[in-house]
Amino acid sequence: MKKKFGLLLAGCLALGVICHPSETVQATNFAGKEDEYTEKCKNTTSLSRSDLNVCSEFSDYLKEKNESIKSSIADTQGQLDTTMSDLAAVQTQLETTNQQIASVQNELEVLQGSIAQLNTDIQDKETKLADRLYIMQSYVNGGQLINVILSAGSFDELLNRMQSVEELTSYDKELITGLANDKKELE
Repeated sequence: MKKKFGLLLAGCLALGVICHPSETVQATNFAGKEDEYTEKCKNTTSLSRSDLNVCSEFSDYLKEKNESIKSSIADTQGQLDTTMSDLAAVQTQLETTNQQIASVQNELEVLQGSIAQLNTDIQDKETKLADRLYIMQSYVNGGQLINVILSAGSFDELLNRMQSVEELTSYDKELITGLANDKKELE
């Protein structure tokens, strides 16, 4: 009896499936048709059951799309924050570099001023030295230096004249040493 009942039940189910008109369930594609479905689903009181199901699916679609957009906005905001942070770091580095450049330019201007001053000093010393050498050569070649020393009227005067010649040669040595040092510093 149980077997018969089970067979009868299975037969009825099979007959119901075969005889019943099949409905195909198909997902609706809302992408690009949002305005159309928004208009259609505005007033739900006059919609059929299938249209209500479509509107419910459309509502779910909108919620998913909204969540996707929110997630995309959050990702984009995160990227923007990272980019702004990177930009601020680069801006700080640029300001530091510009300050270093300005400092080096100031140092360069000071050095250029020092070089110009040294060149001027060198030219002045070379001119003085050339003049002194010319005068010394005139005195030495003409024997005037020896005449100045030997024409002294007294021993004190002789010592004073020799001291004067020594001071002049000492000054010439200092001038030559200073000129050599300035040229060395310029290099």
